[in-house]
Amino acid sequence: KSFELTPSEKGMVFSGFFVGYAAFNFIGGYLADRYGPKRVFLYAMCIWSALCALTATAFSFWSLLIVRALFGVGEGPVPTTANKVVNNWFPIRERARAVGINQAGGPLGGALAGPVIGFLALSLGWQWSFVIVGAIGVLWAVAWKFIATDNPADHPKVSAAELADIQEGREVFSHTDQPVDRPSL
Repeated sequence: KSFELTPSEKGMVFSGFFVGYAAFNFIGGYLADRYGPKRVFLYAMCIWSALCALTATAFSFWSLLIVRALFGVGEGPVPTTANKVVNNWFPIRERARAVGINQAGGPLGGALAGPVIGFLALSLGWQWSFVIVGAIGVLWAVAWKFIATDNPADHPKVSAAELADIQEGREVFSHTDQPVDRPSL
């Protein structure tokens, strides 16, 4: 209502988000493989959270479109990076279930957050709802920075037995994409 957007302008704002999101699904997967999921999640969440909060500063159709498209860029790497985390942290026999639970979290979170964000928007104004969600994302990123590692072998609380369980049956691929034997731990 604040911007008096036409239906086509609303569609462009929503589409702008998904263009950034879709493009960075692929880029996020590449970056997670190259630099590790911990770093990609950290940067993605910081960008996502900052742009979520910056949505509150939008003052026109164009500013809203730009912020929402960049918001999509920040969120885009999350699904592919989450799959990289599952691949690194779960034994082969548990991966499908772990990916299913992880990917169900997005729609479930959206369904649960809808009424909460709606309440915040009605109580404090739509701008504050974006600022609060952005702040929660930054807090999550700080926790992630101190808790997460790219691989279970690097985490101080993963025992040798748990690490062996995670790595059991795993194949390591060389640059030629041919399976090679993994050295035993």
